[in-house]
Amino acid sequence: MGEIINSPYTWLGLFFVFLIAELITVSFFLAFLAVGALVTALFLQGGAELSTNSILLLFVGGSALSAIPLWWPLRRFYSGRRTSDAEEGIEPFINEVGAVDGDPVTKSGGMIRLHGARMEAVLAQDSAPDSLPVGTAVRVLSRDDRQRLVVKRV
Repeated sequence: MGEIINSPYTWLGLFFVFLIAELITVSFFLAFLAVGALVTALFLQGGAELSTNSILLLFVGGSALSAIPLWWPLRRFYSGRRTSDAEEGIEPFINEVGAVDGDPVTKSGGMIRLHGARMEAVLAQDSAPDSLPVGTAVRVLSRDDRQRLVVKRV
């Protein structure tokens, strides 16, 4: 077992295994292990005579130290967008037509069916009827402060 751990080719092989596993998974934790394996392989290829425990400590330390400079850039890269739909001018469901579903929709709330999904909705404050019965076609005008769809009769 000691010969396997002392071989730089074992660690180089582990580097490639971790790297390939990193590319097919969604986390970036394995990249740190890959860097640790590469550091260990380079030390052993350079002729360092280390005990088995020292080699394993070098691997763990190399992995941990690689996380320090790589953590924040990778986190920013994988974190996605930092703006909201409203900030980007994207208004989902605006001007879409749905139907009142379940109970009647009033100015205090209700449910509509839009694209096959049930969504919370409220009747627009300037709408003439105070209530829209089930099955009534409605158009989405906006969202209110509670993220409910504001609708009016078509």
